[in-house]
This record gives sequence, C-alpha cells and structure tokens, in this order.
Amino acid sequence: MVVRAYFYLHQCLDFTLYYTGPCHAIAPFFERLSETYRHVAFAKVDVVNQDSVSKKYNVTAMPTFLFIKNKTVVDQVKWESLFQDWQCI
Repeated sequence: MVVRAYFYLHQCLDFTLYYTGPCHAIAPFFERLSETYRHVAFAKVDVVNQDSVSKKYNVTAMPTFLFIKNKTVVDQVKWESLFQDWQCI
C-alpha cells in the first residue's frame, strides 16, 4: 500500500490477487483513474501479502475497490458489478 495515502482525504484501494484474470484486466482502468484524479490517493492492496488489510475491510472478492473519504469507507465496488458494466469501461 502507498504510505502517502494516509495524508489524502480521498483514497481508492484496489484489493487484488496478482494471478487472477479479472485483476489483470481491470489494472489499466485503475491506472487511468489514478492519472485523472490526482487529488485521490490510489493504492493496490495485495490480499496475499496484506491479509490484515483485506480482513479489516471484509474484502471477499477480487478485485474490489474501496472508496474512502476522511478515513471512512463511502463505497465499495466488487468485481461482479465491474464485470457486468465492462462495456462502459
């Protein structure tokens, strides 16, 4: 996880498994978001190496995006909904 993310009011966490197809497929989109929204801290969380973080946020599917504002989770998007809307990405 990016250490500087703590200092941002807005954060987007991408919970990922490096060996899954959906995580690889969504990676370029996540990269574009980070380039577009510079006021948001974007960080990838490898659920294998950072298991405590995924347990803290009760993440059960990968990829999952958590949107945090002022240290509070305001939205969560799981891969199922991303896959359904794949054409818009």
